[in-house]
Amino acid sequence: MSPILEDEAAQLAALFDGMAEGVVRQSADGAIVDCNRAAERILGLSRDQLMGRSSIDPRWRTIHPDGVVLSGADHPAMLALRTGAPVRDFLMGVERPDGEQRWISINVEPLIRAAGDAPYAVITTFRDVTHQRRTERALHDERQFLTAILGNLPGTMVAVFDEHLELRRTFGGAATTFDELVDADDGPELRAAARRCLSGETTQISARSGERLLELALVPLGTAEAALLIARDVSEREALRDRLSRQERLVTVGTLAAGVGHEINNPLQFVALSIEFGLRRIATLDPPPPVLGELAESLNEALRGLGRIREIVRGLKAFTRERPVARPVDLCAALEIAASMAAHEIKLVATLVLELGPVPPIVADDAQLSQIFVNLLVNAAQAFTTPDPTHNRIVCRSEVAADGRALVTVSDNGTGIDPTVLPRIFDPFFTTKAIGTGTGLGLSICHGIVSALGGEITCTSELGRGTTFRVALPVSDDELPAPRPAVRIRAPLRGRVVVIDDEVDVLDVLGRVLREEHELTMFSSAREALDHLLDAREAPEAVLCDLMMPYISGVELHARMLDRRPELARAFVFITGGSVDARSAELLSDATVRRLEKPFAADDVLDLVAEVVRDSRRRRSTAG
Repeated sequence: MSPILEDEAAQLAALFDGMAEGVVRQSADGAIVDCNRAAERILGLSRDQLMGRSSIDPRWRTIHPDGVVLSGADHPAMLALRTGAPVRDFLMGVERPDGEQRWISINVEPLIRAAGDAPYAVITTFRDVTHQRRTERALHDERQFLTAILGNLPGTMVAVFDEHLELRRTFGGAATTFDELVDADDGPELRAAARRCLSGETTQISARSGERLLELALVPLGTAEAALLIARDVSEREALRDRLSRQERLVTVGTLAAGVGHEINNPLQFVALSIEFGLRRIATLDPPPPVLGELAESLNEALRGLGRIREIVRGLKAFTRERPVARPVDLCAALEIAASMAAHEIKLVATLVLELGPVPPIVADDAQLSQIFVNLLVNAAQAFTTPDPTHNRIVCRSEVAADGRALVTVSDNGTGIDPTVLPRIFDPFFTTKAIGTGTGLGLSICHGIVSALGGEITCTSELGRGTTFRVALPVSDDELPAPRPAVRIRAPLRGRVVVIDDEVDVLDVLGRVLREEHELTMFSSAREALDHLLDAREAPEAVLCDLMMPYISGVELHARMLDRRPELARAFVFITGGSVDARSAELLSDATVRRLEKPFAADDVLDLVAEVVRDSRRRRSTAG
């Protein structure tokens, strides 16, 4: 060989071995007859190990990109030898002897002689694309991961929109256009926000989509051609916020009711006691002059009217009473009180019919019992879309059920309840009413109270025909307290009684009522009473004390007596209007502590004071 040819051959050999791509030459049977250093490096085999190895050699462990094993017959070199056609960018995984898997991209060029029609050999070139393959796989996995996250965000849709305001790709939502995403009324605002976003401004707006409220965030992507839209369904969040707001208002109403009840109690108290005092004086005349008889009748009517006010105040106190007081209750009386309290909600909307049959007593808290039926009656009044007392009708009926329980039904001929929501009407905060009309708590409260009483509340309804609630309650064998006569005359006991109340009007009228039967010492503040109680030579036999007073409260005065004169502490009777602090509530929770809850009748205070005087004398007699 000439020096020139030898020099060119050496250059070609150097080029062959210096290539970054692996190169092998294979004969017609697929056996490797030559290779370069890159082929050794990529495949992890030496030249001696590669020479003579065919593509169909079982020692090759190769796979398709989908993970399926690649047979030797399907190797791209064997395909080119069979078909005579080149193979381009064939991706294949191959396992090296050290166990590492490499991915290679293969090109095969068949070599065909001018006079022949079948390849006598092929040149196979390949490059290592393992890093690229792994990067692509990682990107694919991450794309799937992000797609899964974006597509499954609760109540959230993510989309990319373009300069034509069209949604290119969406995750987690079915909308494909802005028009499908929001209601027509909110469409112009959304488009204006999208145009601002494409110009680089991050924007947030709220829009409606049917019954849903959407919170939309539009985020620039650094280009005027596309931006990101994030739409979150905040209907439940806003509904919960509204419910919490209404719950706060309900708490405020309860606090207001307690305050109003407390403020009404004081004037109600001295007016009622004053009337009773007048009746007691008239009753001492035998016979009373005719004019005084008419006056007594008038005063008794006024006293009955005050009795209705007293029941309304007790109903108000039901909002704040923490510990229900169970006792035999006249169910029909509770229904009449409930009807009276709900009258302002009903009278302009519908006609209320009471069909109250006799039922045995119920052991319950009378205020809670009234609360059940106030809720049901108000709920019935809200079942009508149009106020029309001539047509709209609410019927409240009481009777004894076949199983012996007391049964109360409250029926209306209103719009009825959709059967799809009927199973949820007793769930807390669930309501079908418009915002501001109902809190979603009334029926839940009813259900809780009835269940606590061992009863059952059910509902049946028919759209367009009306709704009926049935409350079944267990009856009691206990009898109702015997009705007290309007005024009782008793033999005087003449006890030593101290009365303490910062309300001067209440103090005065208590003095008039008690002075007939007892020796009184009265104080308008606990400060004044404290010195007297500590220094009195003859200890009082009863101390009638207001619970909530300025400077020194009834609780504090009682605590000082426990420390200095414990025998007097046992003679205390506390007057309370129902609104008490934590310390007072703790004291009143003691069953041995006597109390009078405003508004009380004259006989209530006379009976209790007489009982305390007798107990004080009994203790003194035993000690002596």
